[in-house]
Amino acid sequence: MSLKDMIAGKHEYSKADVKHIVRQLLRALDTVHESGLIHRDVKPGNVVVDLDTFDSRLIDFGLAEFYFPNKAYNIRIATKPFKPPEILINHPKYFQSFDMWGLGNILGCLVSPESVLNQRCSGRRT
Repeated sequence: MSLKDMIAGKHEYSKADVKHIVRQLLRALDTVHESGLIHRDVKPGNVVVDLDTFDSRLIDFGLAEFYFPNKAYNIRIATKPFKPPEILINHPKYFQSFDMWGLGNILGCLVSPESVLNQRCSGRRT
């Protein structure tokens, strides 16, 4: 199941499950970044979760790009609710923290099920 569907209420989860999911995503991003890449589209729809173990996997590397210091990157990327501030102000020289912003938003979605951000995570509209 996608994390987006899980957040939308299609499956219950505990705080321990949230810790497990986020820890695995941190490890995944560490591997991605150590490989020299920026994923650039970290969002609930790009995370799949095994509902028995809550093991999670980061998927869809279609927007990924190798990171080079001081390179100007395309700013017309990522999914709107998960875009980091540097993209919103049209700053093209971003780096791997781009992905951490998306992960932080995912964490917010998981721990605050009634927030406006959560509604964006699950695709629901207010």
